Amino acid sequence: AVAAPVLLALALTCLAPVNASLWSSSDAKAAEPPVATAKPVALVTGISGMIGSFVARELLARGYEVHGVVRYRTHWGNLRGLMHAVSWHKGDITDEGFVLNLLSELRPDCVFHFAAQSLNGVSGDAPKLTMDVNVGGTLNLLEALRVLDHRPLFFLAGSSTAYGKTAESWEGPIPEDAPLMPATQYGVSKVAAEMLGRQYTWSYGIPVVTARFFQQVAPG
Repeated sequence: AVAAPVLLALALTCLAPVNASLWSSSDAKAAEPPVATAKPVALVTGISGMIGSFVARELLARGYEVHGVVRYRTHWGNLRGLMHAVSWHKGDITDEGFVLNLLSELRPDCVFHFAAQSLNGVSGDAPKLTMDVNVGGTLNLLEALRVLDHRPLFFLAGSSTAYGKTAESWEGPIPEDAPLMPATQYGVSKVAAEMLGRQYTWSYGIPVVTARFFQQVAPG
């Protein structure tokens, strides 16, 4: 099990070198006056989840202007203390028009994409919903960025279920380059989303970073 704060720190560390110009000028020479810059803008999907809510808090602490996507039936329990600090956008990532309009309005510097049908055991009973949200929603985000010719840093939440059958026979820790053999519809959806991320990086230059999350735990 890995604590969510550790994961979000790793996520931000992955993005920092690529987006160095957006970070504070604390490393500038003391003799040079600070240069006033606008806050970098971050969009977080799945912000009401455990990891998304922790990432939002960390982004705010680092000086980001944070925007969160919430559905009309979102449970707000994980968002205590964030209500007045985050700009909220009600909609669904499966709505292509909503996604395009939102990204056109914000033109974020980075996107943290955590929204998903995230229940592995449920995916067999709801395969279409799982694919529509996990694959279709990811496609809507990436395609909107392509249409807008906008290339923010894009952090995509992957899953250890991508390894599937490999995990049953692999001895010891599973390396990143182990064969991807998903055994559930959820695992297949996460591999498909990851492959979309790679393709949009290779074809359109959108910098996508994928993290295959294993088990996560967090306070509360």
